[in-house]
Amino acid sequence: MFARINNNTTIRHIAVIVILAIAAYWNIASCRFTLKNDILDANFPNQVLQSHIEQSGEIPLWDQFSYFGSAMHSKILMYYPVRFISSKLTSYSLYALNIEFMLHILLAGIGMYVLLKRFRIHPNIACIFGIAYMLSGFFSGNAQHMWWVVSGAFLPLVILTYYNLLHEPRLHHAALFTLVWICFVLGGYPAFTIIMLYAMIIYCAMYYIQQYKQKQYAIIQNTLLLQIGIGVVCIVMLLPLLVSYSDMVQHITRGEGVTLSQALWDSLLPQHFITFLFPLLTAYTTNNFWHIDPSMMNMYIGVLPLLLVFASVRLYKHTGILVLWILALLFVSISMGTVLPVREFLYHYIPLFDTFRFPALFRLFFMFCLICLGAFTLQQIYKKITLKHMYLLLIGIAICSSVIALYFVIPYYNNHIELTPWHTMVESLYKKHSIGIHGLVLVVTSIVVLVYMRIMQLYSRLNSTHIVLSSMYMFVGIEMVISVLLISPVTIHNHRDLHAVQTFLDTLPTHTGVTNIAEPAYSQYSKQLALPSPLWRNNQLFHKKRTYDGYTSFVYREIETFEQSNIFDSVKKYPLMYIPQRVYKTQDTMYDYSGTIALIPASKETVQKFEQSNSAITLETSKSNEIICTIIVPQASYVVCMQYNYPGWKAYVNGVETDIVSANCCCMAVSVPKGVSQVQFIYAPRKAIVAYYVYEWALYILIGGCVILMFVRKNTKIQEIV
Repeated sequence: MFARINNNTTIRHIAVIVILAIAAYWNIASCRFTLKNDILDANFPNQVLQSHIEQSGEIPLWDQFSYFGSAMHSKILMYYPVRFISSKLTSYSLYALNIEFMLHILLAGIGMYVLLKRFRIHPNIACIFGIAYMLSGFFSGNAQHMWWVVSGAFLPLVILTYYNLLHEPRLHHAALFTLVWICFVLGGYPAFTIIMLYAMIIYCAMYYIQQYKQKQYAIIQNTLLLQIGIGVVCIVMLLPLLVSYSDMVQHITRGEGVTLSQALWDSLLPQHFITFLFPLLTAYTTNNFWHIDPSMMNMYIGVLPLLLVFASVRLYKHTGILVLWILALLFVSISMGTVLPVREFLYHYIPLFDTFRFPALFRLFFMFCLICLGAFTLQQIYKKITLKHMYLLLIGIAICSSVIALYFVIPYYNNHIELTPWHTMVESLYKKHSIGIHGLVLVVTSIVVLVYMRIMQLYSRLNSTHIVLSSMYMFVGIEMVISVLLISPVTIHNHRDLHAVQTFLDTLPTHTGVTNIAEPAYSQYSKQLALPSPLWRNNQLFHKKRTYDGYTSFVYREIETFEQSNIFDSVKKYPLMYIPQRVYKTQDTMYDYSGTIALIPASKETVQKFEQSNSAITLETSKSNEIICTIIVPQASYVVCMQYNYPGWKAYVNGVETDIVSANCCCMAVSVPKGVSQVQFIYAPRKAIVAYYVYEWALYILIGGCVILMFVRKNTKIQEIV
């Protein structure tokens, strides 16, 4: 990707990474089953709606269907280049979701491979640890969290491109880093962005100090100018985020950050470290045994990489290994938020660390450091490892694993395990079963590799070093592929036929606005909105029906107040637009809702009663960002629009802009004169629209610039650093 693929070794290694990724995630790569949990509940429905709005020629600014409406442009993931561009090309589907997920798994493996090669790691070793990274417990555990997967996939590339930028400040490196960083920021979880931003600032400062001591003023100047340019480009490309956040933060319930107790949710505990050896233990969820979400605790990086991490302790005098150990210990101490005080200290004293939850997210950086430690250790010692050493290691693993398997599986087999399909069996496993099954995996893997080594020793012309590396290659690949396949039904996919679910989704409407303004609002769990399993939340976005609830990352304060008010149960199902029969004041505690629909404005008004016998309301236009109706009233009255009164809404009566009255705690109303009137509600936040177009063109220019610069380099035969 960032290196010129000009030799068979690189092609072969990338091919192996692709094959093993597909083998491990076969049920996703083949589009046999769907992914599960949050990625289907929160990510997929919103991405489908975004693609429908883009396909209709509109800008995805407003979602009419969730929580009385919400600002779509405030959702960062909307601008992630992969999602942004794909929505303009075609409607999103479950097939696209699976393919997108697989592309990020491949990106993680290839990115780690290229990064390790950049630091002069032997290509075979780099490939081994690229495989270990993409099949690690972070990706198999957090497969349901698309933001986390994106962050993990781009992490090696962020480090690689930034390192290249500092050590060879050239335009093409600046362009590549900018593109990778934009993808990391817009597609990833914000906490990872904050952490990496601090890491880059610290590393950059250390680099400048070193260059200053060596009096390399020209290098400092060139690097500084490029980084200033990158900063300007990033500000331009992040305009939608900056503009939307400035509005959103004033309205959401988490706008002032999270509490300390929230910041410590899902911390790693000492018992979770057993997943380094037995990742299948995450399947045991009885009575919340682990005291954490099962997706947050898997730290598996493979037995062989883990053994090499322990071996690295003897090489502590090597500067790189010492630094990696310090970073690994720092990140693991932060991830243990409720056990150690480090995360709490950062919450109180480091800016932005009070804005996100889940200390367990730091395990990504911990595992990343351990994988690098294993790679650097093997690089130092692989020429000293003989076939005898490798035989002894594999025999030792086989013997230990056999003991584990015999002790934990056989005595409990008849009483506790029923022979059922694996996706059913795995949910009924006890802790001892999980340990024993993984022991069997290691036994089988060790035997297969031992046989392979013996055959290669007898019949191949490879020297012992090549046989050792290739056997490690095989051991890591087989073991980790099987580990991912075993844990798949728990944290990766549902056992649901993807084609059947998508076939049903294809029958649902693709319009972008409400088509029946008289229809009441539903709950997202209503029977009318039911879809084939595993789709069960945010189904209103597929049906294009309004709901008074939803499943989102944040809730607006006014809507939360509305939900807690004494009028909510009566008002929540009101039609999208209606002419009220009564107007109450908010201080009233007794309401007559029998056979009436009312308006409760924020201002102190006396109770009014309107004659509605000859009134009518007809929908003329309904788009995602616009609603136009024709109103007939026998006397001056109000028209209520049950959409959240968010900054950016404007109302026009007969073509003349009119003031919007806050109605029913959080929605909108306008006054209309007697007779026939045309009423238009349009959501058109000028700054957000300008930022959207600026970002779109900047993204196309940046991608085009990267392609041109790489093409120019190839044709001028400039040798790539990597």
